[in-house]
Amino acid sequence: MAKRKTAKNPVATLIDGTELEYLPEIIGEGSEGIVHFTADRLSIIKFYKDEADLKDPERKDRIDHIVNKYNPTRDKISGDYWSNLYCWPAGLVVSPKLGVKVPVYPAKFFTSDGIEKKLSWFVNPKTRNFVPAAERGTWLGHLKMAITMARSTRRLHSAGLAHSDLSYNNFLGDPVSGSTVMIDVDGLVVPGLHPPKIAGTPGLIAPEVLMGTAEPSIRTDLHALAVLIYQTLLFRHPLKGPRINSTSSAEEDEQLSLGEKALFIENPTDHSNRPAKLVTGYECMGPYLSEVIPQSFVHALHSPDNRPTALDWESALVRTADLIHPCSNEKCEMKWFVLSKAMDYCCPFCKQKIALPFVPILHCYREQPGKPGNFLNEKHRLVVWHGMYIYKWHVFDNIWAGENVDKTPQGYFVYHENNWYLYNMEMDLKVIENGYPKPVPKGQHVRLSEGLQLRLSSESHGRLILTQFLRI
Repeated sequence: MAKRKTAKNPVATLIDGTELEYLPEIIGEGSEGIVHFTADRLSIIKFYKDEADLKDPERKDRIDHIVNKYNPTRDKISGDYWSNLYCWPAGLVVSPKLGVKVPVYPAKFFTSDGIEKKLSWFVNPKTRNFVPAAERGTWLGHLKMAITMARSTRRLHSAGLAHSDLSYNNFLGDPVSGSTVMIDVDGLVVPGLHPPKIAGTPGLIAPEVLMGTAEPSIRTDLHALAVLIYQTLLFRHPLKGPRINSTSSAEEDEQLSLGEKALFIENPTDHSNRPAKLVTGYECMGPYLSEVIPQSFVHALHSPDNRPTALDWESALVRTADLIHPCSNEKCEMKWFVLSKAMDYCCPFCKQKIALPFVPILHCYREQPGKPGNFLNEKHRLVVWHGMYIYKWHVFDNIWAGENVDKTPQGYFVYHENNWYLYNMEMDLKVIENGYPKPVPKGQHVRLSEGLQLRLSSESHGRLILTQFLRI
């Protein structure tokens, strides 16, 4: 194939005067704009359709603020991390039309046929069945996707920004790697400066917006985020049940069912919207998510000020990751689940019980400030499985598993000949015997036993672990 002569390519001009060649073929089109590849195919240019945008100072200022002032990918410490979670606009285009330059999505968010992997494919059982098995991932991948969605939203909100259209179409997902990337962030809402341009995506619009009593904001983002996370983990919409609120039209029924008369399908006191085939409740997600889910969809569904924040969701999801266990059923499509008493320690997706006779549960204790040797129960635990690593956020109570955390493994667990072992890789690990610490050198291991106490580090904030065996 003959190589394209770049001289024939049209040119776009950025606000700083930089000229950028782009390919004339349109590769995408939405309600607001048309999209072209740059000549090097490393970025895309989105031109806005409305000619008036070029003369609209508010629109130009909004994009300029997003590209520069609010851009997390330019952060010196964590910019590279955020570059993986957002396709953040990198330049303001001023000619031949107003537009933005945006990096191309990473390859993992495209199918082998070059189609974008929209989150909607994976959270709806009907569409998920059409996705090749090799690209569906596991439930652990879905949990990781939920974490990154909460984290990217939290970062926006911490800067005072609202997305206004968090949706299945504005997150691309890859359940295999457990990754998401937020796209279409060129219309962010800045309260008091840049108002919302759109109300949101049907099914994810907050009840108060549908009722006309509020505009898109951080609070309405929190409703959309909660719906996205619930669907990502449980593969169903939290408000779409059998209850009919209007027989006049399907449109009016949906408007009421998701707005004024919205009712959680798992509402504990009103079962009128509960699907007949709903067997597994949200309680199978473990204790942390079992707090934020009803808070979102029961207590705060019509009380926006009380909705869990993106940080609340992120914290619950990260802590839930410490409670997962591999399914013993080799044919289980989900492969992973939260080990929960509510499910009698069975996988909620295939109903298989754990095949192992016992599973170590590690209860976390933190040292009481100013009282060396006195430890307080953190009400948090780690579910152990073969090959599981522990990290610094497990070793120390003051390290959060966030964007800047050191991900160097500190140790790992092995199940061998009916015994469980912890291998020390990088810890100042000690076994507490009769109240006295006994060092476990790096490269050595300790056999876990009922009631065993481990000090993961004797440094400040080093955790104490109490071992308990769950007999299945």
